[in-house]
Amino acid sequence: MTVRFTLLGALLLAMLCSSCEGLDTNYKFQLSRDCMNAITSSSNSYSAERGSLLDSYTGKAASNCKAQLNKQKIDQSYITSLKDEVTDAEKQVKTMDNQLYQETQKCGRDEKCKGAAMKKGELKFEDFENKCISDISMIKEDASSELKVYMENCMGS
Repeated sequence: MTVRFTLLGALLLAMLCSSCEGLDTNYKFQLSRDCMNAITSSSNSYSAERGSLLDSYTGKAASNCKAQLNKQKIDQSYITSLKDEVTDAEKQVKTMDNQLYQETQKCGRDEKCKGAAMKKGELKFEDFENKCISDISMIKEDASSELKVYMENCMGS
């Protein structure tokens, strides 16, 4: 019984702390910020992954191919797709954040209701985050494949 009240108290404290407005976002819940941070980090990692891929090609021919690649912006459409994915996710997370806030407000002072609403919200955010990261991973894989093909063809010429 004490464990149940302790967990309920911890959940209430987490809800109170997570509903504070952040300095850089307008999300009401920390799980909204965490979701967006994970999605954004996944998208932003493309730059490092791209650099690592291109660094694996060395020599004069590779340098020439990289210079041509940068001029032609071969992967620009993928970069645009990644940015669009993050922008769309941000809109959806904001909507989900507001919906979760409304659900918890409907509960009034009923902590069980709030806990259930938060748990349901957490599952929705987790599913959404996983879907977005999967979509982003597919875009990054396609971009990397295209870069590899370009570099192999260019260096083989």
